[in-house]
Amino acid sequence: MMIRDLKSKMARRLTHLAAAGLLVGIGACGFEDPLRVADPGTLTDDELAGVGSVEATVNGMIGAYAEAQDDYALYSGMFTDEFILAGTFPTRLEVDDRRMVRDNATVTGAVYEPIHVARALADNSVASFEEGLTNPDLASVVDLLQEGIALGYLYGGYTRILLSELYCESALDAGEYVLSNARAQEAIDLLGNVAAAAATAGRDDVADAALVGIARANLFLGNDGAAMAAAQGVSGGFEPFLAEFSENANVQFNEVHSFTWGRGGQVIRWTVGDGTTTERNSEMWPYFAEWEALGLIDPDPGLTAFNANIPVKLQTIYDTGNSAILVASPAEADMIEAEVLIRSGAAADLDAASTIVNGYRAGHGLADIDFAGMANLTARLQALVQEKARETWLSGTRQGDLRRLRERDGIDMYPAGSADSFDQICFPVPQQEIDNNTNTSRCTVQGVCS
Repeated sequence: MMIRDLKSKMARRLTHLAAAGLLVGIGACGFEDPLRVADPGTLTDDELAGVGSVEATVNGMIGAYAEAQDDYALYSGMFTDEFILAGTFPTRLEVDDRRMVRDNATVTGAVYEPIHVARALADNSVASFEEGLTNPDLASVVDLLQEGIALGYLYGGYTRILLSELYCESALDAGEYVLSNARAQEAIDLLGNVAAAAATAGRDDVADAALVGIARANLFLGNDGAAMAAAQGVSGGFEPFLAEFSENANVQFNEVHSFTWGRGGQVIRWTVGDGTTTERNSEMWPYFAEWEALGLIDPDPGLTAFNANIPVKLQTIYDTGNSAILVASPAEADMIEAEVLIRSGAAADLDAASTIVNGYRAGHGLADIDFAGMANLTARLQALVQEKARETWLSGTRQGDLRRLRERDGIDMYPAGSADSFDQICFPVPQQEIDNNTNTSRCTVQGVCS
């Protein structure tokens, strides 16, 4: 990625991270343009001399990825019907209507940039920390370097997963455009490096999160066997791997919370559709009644949105500014395994998938379901998408699920959009990227990046 007007924005962003104790210094990473990382090995020995500098860089990766995950959940949620727009910004309305244009500055700044910032920090840090392992001056922080390498591979892989699912094609560092499948394979390759580094660092949770990512990307590619193997490899003691936030300052808030609850210096601009708002195409979260019964949606919180014509139906899972967002979880791994079993179609596999899903349903007090008793593969996959939506709600996984079902199975579960909608299933490559990246032949000639 190469966008000209990011230096001041990144300076503000890194200042915010510093306030949270999450600063990775521009000087320490050798960035002139924070998103241009042609030479990833730019942390010198002198710049890495000392525990504080290494720790700051690790925390910077964590903070940058948390912001990317937060923004991804917020905007992909509106794109896939988890939210409707309760504000009036026309650039945000384009997302809700699935008719974004390339020069949508809001989407560029709020989605594309954070993903690339997090990816660049991760890639740079891995290269630099691996060099640092041979530096005798850093012998006292070898464990931290190893942990940073594991996290760098993890976040580098996950940012590529986000790019593969949300963009039909993407470019890194003003390089060649690649299509979604190639980007997903890059993610798998990077995440495959996590296990060794995580074992050395004693971070089993990072290794398990990487396996979930490998399973997710392989399922997206249709590699069912590899997806199953990775999902089944997740350890029984794995706890959800989270992107974490803070209420120390407004800029550190979970933005999904801020935009839906009207806190942290924000007003309510996102809400859950209940089917009553004609100016939002009467869009309704398809599982609204069940979510309300489970307490995942408050239908009458007594709040008013920025657009007062749109009733506030409040998501309740992110109820504070420091609510964490799922990056990877045992539930996601189990739902991936269940999908592979369902796709097999064998009676025993359908029963096994039902057993997996019913374990989660029992935790919510819901009756068992039986995939074998459903009419066909379409019905089974649609039912599973609902189960997964409940266990991973508002974490950003829905975009990959809906796109996979649309492209692989011909099952279209995207919201209808407006009458003049382009019915997009991907975000368009930003115009700024095209203007500043000379490798545009595929995008402009073949037209596959819309």
